[in-house]
Amino acid sequence: MHPDIERILFTAEQIAERTRALGRRIAEDLAAGCEKGAASGKQAAPPAQNAAAQGGAPASAPPLAVCILKGSVPFFADLIRAIPLPLETEYIALSSYGAGTASSGQVHIGKDIAADVAGRDVLIVEDIVDSGRTLAFLCGHLAARHPRSVRVVTLLDKPSRRAVPFTPDYVGFAVDDVFVVGCGMDYAERYRNLPYIGVLKPSVYGG
Repeated sequence: MHPDIERILFTAEQIAERTRALGRRIAEDLAAGCEKGAASGKQAAPPAQNAAAQGGAPASAPPLAVCILKGSVPFFADLIRAIPLPLETEYIALSSYGAGTASSGQVHIGKDIAADVAGRDVLIVEDIVDSGRTLAFLCGHLAARHPRSVRVVTLLDKPSRRAVPFTPDYVGFAVDDVFVVGCGMDYAERYRNLPYIGVLKPSVYGG
């Protein structure tokens, strides 16, 4: 265990097992055309069969998996390999933390996706949902482009930190209000390559 880690919350084996289970469930939902996004209020789209007529992607276009850079990359790579369906991938860079430990409340797009999402099923892949502001912003940003559905899968969820109403469609693990790193998650760009998810010692970040 890294000397800056107070304790390990989830081992590499636990993360891998949960990721495979999420992949199977997501594949089943996508294959069945389940309208989970509509039920959770994150869908704002015309019928898929009308998308081509409106200049969007054809109804046969595969689901689009969107990775939120940088923290989601390890989880994203494992998750898409656990979804046995045709997929296309895209990457978006958002920021709200900087080098601190709490969200600033302002979400900025550093890199947007290039793919046309009109009439398509979109799966947003996140490492952790904290305040909910980033995901609420991104879902609205993509919904304005008229996808058929928008779903969110997150490796970790901190419901106690929610600042805006937001519920992910798929959650790997729920965690308490602790500062976590590893498996893509960082503090000041460090610890992303840890294979497990651990609690960072408060002495490291002055907490």
